[in-house]
Amino acid sequence: MCEAVFIASSEAESKAYDEADGTVEAPALNGGINGKEGNAVKLAEPEAKVPEAPPPSTAGLPFSATNNRPEENGFYGAPIPANEKERHETLCACQILDSAPDPRFDDITKLLCSIFRVPIAIVSLVDTDRQWFKSAQGLPGVTETSRATSFCAWTLLPKNPEVLIVTDALEDERFMENPLVTGAPHIRFYAGAPLVTSNGMRLGSLCVIDKEPRHLDAEQLMVLANFAEVVVREIEKDIARKEETDRLRSQTSGLIGAMDCFSEGIMLVNTDYEEWNILFVNDAWSRVTGFSREEGLGKPVFKLFEIPGTSHEAAMAQYRGVVKKHTSFTIDLLRNTPDGRSFRYVTNFRPASTDALDNNKPIGIPGFAEWPSGQADQYYFVTVTEKAMMSLEEPMLPGQEPKWAPKQVGGAAKRHPWEDVELGPLIGQGSFGKVYRGVWNGAPVAVKIIHMANDSSMIPVANDNAADPDFVAGAGLASATPSSTMRGALEAMHSVDLGHPNIVQTFKSTQRAVQSGQEGRQSISSPDQESCGRQFTETWLVLEYCDKGNLQDAVDRGVFNRHRPESIDGSASGALKHTCNVTAVRETAMEIASALAYLHNINILHGDLSGGNILLTSSSKDTRKFTCKVADFGLSRVLSQEAISTGTFGTVTHMPPELLTTGRLSKSVDVYAFGVLLWEMCTGKRPWAGLMQMQVIFHVTIQNKSLEFPPTVPEELSSIGAQCMSKDPANRPTMKEVVAALEKLEVAQ
Repeated sequence: MCEAVFIASSEAESKAYDEADGTVEAPALNGGINGKEGNAVKLAEPEAKVPEAPPPSTAGLPFSATNNRPEENGFYGAPIPANEKERHETLCACQILDSAPDPRFDDITKLLCSIFRVPIAIVSLVDTDRQWFKSAQGLPGVTETSRATSFCAWTLLPKNPEVLIVTDALEDERFMENPLVTGAPHIRFYAGAPLVTSNGMRLGSLCVIDKEPRHLDAEQLMVLANFAEVVVREIEKDIARKEETDRLRSQTSGLIGAMDCFSEGIMLVNTDYEEWNILFVNDAWSRVTGFSREEGLGKPVFKLFEIPGTSHEAAMAQYRGVVKKHTSFTIDLLRNTPDGRSFRYVTNFRPASTDALDNNKPIGIPGFAEWPSGQADQYYFVTVTEKAMMSLEEPMLPGQEPKWAPKQVGGAAKRHPWEDVELGPLIGQGSFGKVYRGVWNGAPVAVKIIHMANDSSMIPVANDNAADPDFVAGAGLASATPSSTMRGALEAMHSVDLGHPNIVQTFKSTQRAVQSGQEGRQSISSPDQESCGRQFTETWLVLEYCDKGNLQDAVDRGVFNRHRPESIDGSASGALKHTCNVTAVRETAMEIASALAYLHNINILHGDLSGGNILLTSSSKDTRKFTCKVADFGLSRVLSQEAISTGTFGTVTHMPPELLTTGRLSKSVDVYAFGVLLWEMCTGKRPWAGLMQMQVIFHVTIQNKSLEFPPTVPEELSSIGAQCMSKDPANRPTMKEVVAALEKLEVAQ
């Protein structure tokens, strides 16, 4: 969600075009909502230049002005992300490009080849015009390829970091003509987890590749995502070693996440082995434990460390019981050195297939990946920290667990509101919360946890009928919670009572009050450290699970269209021939339009319609093999009048001019966003790709630009989209009229 920027335009301002360098001079803007001065935020300083085509950081990159995508011999790569300048600055600050080979990274790629049984694994960093490999297994002599052919560049695009999965490149519009697919190394399968730095920038990805189509389940992808975090820690650790802490804070935009991890040893263990063999250790593990890397790799944990205070057999019996539950736990271990010294360690075991190694920057796992499967349950990431020696002979109090006993991580902090709901891997996250896989009474569900700071000291009163005394029923919160936390409650109340086949159903909801930093009551949604001591409200929603991902991913994969090089006498001309699957577009558009018409009929405005908020679920009713479901009502409104004023809005690329300039919010905002979705499906492109948020606002409001449908799209379909994206909201059709127009299109087809 973004704060609204209210701007005003004039004909004189819109004509301020500098033909010499192809940029637009952005004037100082005044005015605001209802024409009142003093409320406006300046779009840019008078001397600022707003580029029309690629961001400045893409200078020198082979690039298509119409697609904003790097190009090589007629093949178009991933669009340039809007934050490319800042992202590339972060990459350069890491000082890793063109560095020497390093066994720390080679250990990881070799291990991934073994775990996933793939021939190729790469640590890939996306530079301006290339992707460079810090470590690569299975590609002898290859250290880089062009950015245009990079699979990893696509991991830079999603709003929030998530794993990219390509099960068969020959069936994916983005990659089927890629030279790395049609030629060596003949990629068919790809899975890449983005490398996310402590300041939120993505450097590239850690990926595994196969020459045959295949699938990885959600647990396996979580293992990959956790190893991506290990790679980033190693990269950031090198920066911190080279620079003083204060200088690092000021010059590298907060790239100090690894500073807190220097003393934290990490190992990966396989609990399928009798003594839990060690598969991976980082340098910090060697410093903490005193064992060298060679002494640790491949060795059983309990051959290197002793279990204090009990027999080995008794402890292992209890440890194996905990592992079967597949939960996080801690145990104390002891090391006695030959010279008579003793060292005690706290080891924190976390399932590599379900728990994120770093909760502050989790990586989402696409919803279409299978879960649960149990194929990676044996892998645990273990953090090792030294602990002050204490007497092991102290008497135990009645009911006290022995010191060697495994202790569940989190305690009450990980308590769920419902005993019949099990949480799984993270699917994704947004401004206010996260969405997890889940199982409810044996059925797959999605569990959404919305985390909101309270505006006042008001706390919901516990409902006696709630499953947990910290939680209250979601339907009766209007009089008990402060206004800011009502956003989560409104989402629950809206969707629980909605009954439409193309709207994601909410099965149940509840809320609880939490205080960040309060021992034993810390929220599972993990507020940042700056929020410690503040009061929060969590809203928990159990939602219908959609197993086919979202509409944005389907558009990217080419479900609705194809682009092929045109040939003249058998040779490629460089131009792309576009074909649109009108039937698939019409069926999908009809489902979305029907859901919106239903919402508008009961005066509910969605407010943030975008491809990421349209989920797909399996269906056999037509050749698409999916059905659309409108989701995410976090910015929805109940309209009691034709239009209201607002200071917030959703996805900028899908917002109409009147909302961006005056904050006017009405049902026609959803209509405009629907038109953008229709354009995406018809073209297979992302709207305003590569432009930063303020550049999009400038193009839509000052330059009065619009998204245009290509001539290959049937006029009946493109005219519907063009009308929906009309600059004047009065000229846009209602969603009921859109449904009628799409029905006529079906007859025409």
